[in-house]
Amino acid sequence: MPRIVMHIDMDCFFAQCEEVQNPKLKGKPLAVCIYSRRGGDSGAVSTSNYEARKIGVKSGMAIAIAKRIAGSRCAFIPANFELYEKASQKMREILMAFGEKFEQASIDEAYLEVTEKCKGDFSKAKELGEEIKAAVLKQERLTCSVGIGPNKLIAKMACDSQKPNGLTVIEPEGVKDFLFPLPVKKILGIGPKTEEMLKEMGILDVGELAKTDTSRLVTRFGKATAAYLHNAANGIDDSPVEEKEQVQISRITSLRTDSRDEKEMLELLDEMAQDVVKTVNEQKVLFRTITLQIITENMKMHTRGKTLEGATDSLSAIKNEIRALLFAYLEQNPENIRRIGVRVSGFEKMKGQRTLEEF
Repeated sequence: MPRIVMHIDMDCFFAQCEEVQNPKLKGKPLAVCIYSRRGGDSGAVSTSNYEARKIGVKSGMAIAIAKRIAGSRCAFIPANFELYEKASQKMREILMAFGEKFEQASIDEAYLEVTEKCKGDFSKAKELGEEIKAAVLKQERLTCSVGIGPNKLIAKMACDSQKPNGLTVIEPEGVKDFLFPLPVKKILGIGPKTEEMLKEMGILDVGELAKTDTSRLVTRFGKATAAYLHNAANGIDDSPVEEKEQVQISRITSLRTDSRDEKEMLELLDEMAQDVVKTVNEQKVLFRTITLQIITENMKMHTRGKTLEGATDSLSAIKNEIRALLFAYLEQNPENIRRIGVRVSGFEKMKGQRTLEEF
């Protein structure tokens, strides 16, 4: 079964968050800035929307220079990281419902492993990508770009190739056609210095890099870098989609049809609770927070949670709390349910029996 990985990147994320909070900014040039403690216009542009980029205001630019370029045509506002963190967490909850593995790459980027979900079918992956974009837009009023490929490298590069609001699919047989015409600087990790060194070797595009004898690359860059350059140029990347740090364990699944069938939902929740506890025990952790995840027929995400007084790994605790959360939700919300899930978080390491040596 061909591997399928998605890369999701929010379009000019900070600026979009500000536009959602203040719709008057929508459609106008906007720069989100990090001001230094020196006062005045000291600091740099963190991100700018596409309207601002058209008039020359770019990320990393000094605020004073950006203001000289844009004048009164562009709004300059200070960054509100609390707002962006909250939006990022909501995005995380939405995206985790769509893949079997999730990895947050940054506050506004993430990878999803969808191989099993799509059964190795890239056409199904494209449909899933469209579904993700629709869910993000409906729930958070934000646009994102999605890249789909046979590994993380290609998915990321596919995503970067069509922005904003893009959806790009690169199937295994199309990897070389996609990569080889690109300049070498498009390969992730190749900065100006490496690009210049490759240029000195007569290597200008990815196709030339892919065909270069690795011994030449080793002589110039060393074994590790040479291996990466060779593999990346040939579209080879075996790195897994995985959380860098375990922050939650969750399972989510779809109902047979959009409904409010309590019996079906309780059976699914019990099965997922057992699977969650199995993973909890394998990782030798305890949890404090239990969360019910629901996606309704209109693709809106709902979560209901309960934090326990003490950490536990109890299956009955999950079952009891998740049932109570479900019944409370159903009483308050009339919509049919499409997907339902269980999540635990707030981990503590499980403490084993102390040994004589510890005493």
